[in-house]
Amino acid sequence: MTCLTSFAQSEKLQDLQVNINNAVKRVFNSSVQIMAYDSTKQTPPRGMFSGVVVSPDGFIITVAHASKPGQLYQVTYPDGKQFLAKGLGRMSIKNDTLSLDLAVIKISNASSLPFAEMGNSANLKQGQSCIGISYPGSFFKKVPNVRYGKLTDVHYAAGYFVSTCKMEPGDSGGPLFDLNGMVIGIHSWVEVGEDRNFEVPVDLYKKYWTALCKPEDYKSLPPASSLASLDPPRHSLLPAGAEAISLPRSCQDASVKVISYRNGMSNSIGGSLLTMKIQGRKRHFVVSKSSMVFNNPYLEYGGRKVDLHIVKRDRKADLALLELPAALKNEIDLDNASRLASLSDVPVGTFLISCVQNEPMQLAVLSSTALDMPLRYSGGNFGANATFINQKVTLTDIRPGTPAARYLKLKDHIQSINGVPILKPIDYGRELRNYYAGDSLTITLVRDSLERTEKMLLPPYPPANHVASRFEGGRSMRSDGFEGVYVQDATIAASNCGGPVFSTSGLFYGLNIARHSRTATVITPVETIKEFIARAIEAH
Repeated sequence: MTCLTSFAQSEKLQDLQVNINNAVKRVFNSSVQIMAYDSTKQTPPRGMFSGVVVSPDGFIITVAHASKPGQLYQVTYPDGKQFLAKGLGRMSIKNDTLSLDLAVIKISNASSLPFAEMGNSANLKQGQSCIGISYPGSFFKKVPNVRYGKLTDVHYAAGYFVSTCKMEPGDSGGPLFDLNGMVIGIHSWVEVGEDRNFEVPVDLYKKYWTALCKPEDYKSLPPASSLASLDPPRHSLLPAGAEAISLPRSCQDASVKVISYRNGMSNSIGGSLLTMKIQGRKRHFVVSKSSMVFNNPYLEYGGRKVDLHIVKRDRKADLALLELPAALKNEIDLDNASRLASLSDVPVGTFLISCVQNEPMQLAVLSSTALDMPLRYSGGNFGANATFINQKVTLTDIRPGTPAARYLKLKDHIQSINGVPILKPIDYGRELRNYYAGDSLTITLVRDSLERTEKMLLPPYPPANHVASRFEGGRSMRSDGFEGVYVQDATIAASNCGGPVFSTSGLFYGLNIARHSRTATVITPVETIKEFIARAIEAH
């Protein structure tokens, strides 16, 4: 496996990694999740955004477009501790020369809270490294994700600078740090390009601090403040660093493309070449994303076609085990423990390398520790509700543009779904929840006293009408519903998932199983892959 023994790690990359890890450790607990709080119901609603605590007595800086003066908020720290806070000043001011998106929230009756120091944004440099720690809304969790980026336009316009540190809805108001762990900006908005992320300079908060500490919604600029007391202690600015790492092209050779057919149309998805000893004999596999592997799979390898045999699928993990007829070069040896590593031992912010066949390798950082991802976005969009009428499960609502609208009619009586009898509405809902986007359904129904059968393919739910949903390559049709996975901030197209993920020293961590959102690609760890192969061969 030459690709894993020929990594040449850059000294600059090592230094940069140390700086990132130190900064994340220092400020991770200052980033908070914020939800508007209904004091009558004493429960927060679902909508949430991010912020950063910048003083031990609980002042939080965030963005105006997510908050308002006088509103009561529930603030949650990464360790789960919760506090009530109230909205103070808000500046959402736009004109021909200015665009402000600033707000302050104050935790009530607080002291000795974890916080981050506000740095300076006046002397930011092009290419300077930065770290984002905030709460992307596509995840249903109380711990923030870490992302790494560079400053690309420090003089974009009055009110903002631009970074490659990716954000999405929910991240709004979250902090952007330099390598010293000082707050230099606050996440505000994005353009379609994943490298176009707009940050509010921290100096604006300092400039208008006195006004922002009053519960007012400013429509024009208030007087500037004198904020010597808020100037940070003098830290030496760590060098921006450079991820100048020289890795041979052959490192991608463990990454392949699996081609298969569905309804006569070819489909391509990534895969990883693996080998493992089974009952004393080395066997050779490709592991890929099951929901995107269809009929008659094969590889194009070294100018020839290599047919693959489907051994086993794991629907829950979305893994497909495909056996090769013979060994290929650069397979990842799952029996060689010295070449494998567990992501459970890796701190967030650590660099990872993703390989995609015939594309440049991509450097990104680990965004989260292990997590479960409930099924939220990957369910199939059937499009009809049913009610129990005259002892029959009867369709009473059909949404336009869905498979139900195309194949079914109001008052149809549903008898079975994929052969499962539907006797009560609870059966109807429970069965439909078993299917992901891309699955096929066969519906048996009665219409006008005549039994009939309809077959349909479930599409995904339409993406949210937000610019952050229009990223290149798109979300994987199956992007969640996983257990024990990890997240990184790599820009992996949905059609390239399945390829391997390595450390910068060449250790195999796992494979990219799904592109979940603008900010996140999901990793299935090596432990899960090994267990899957062992179970599959034992059962086969």
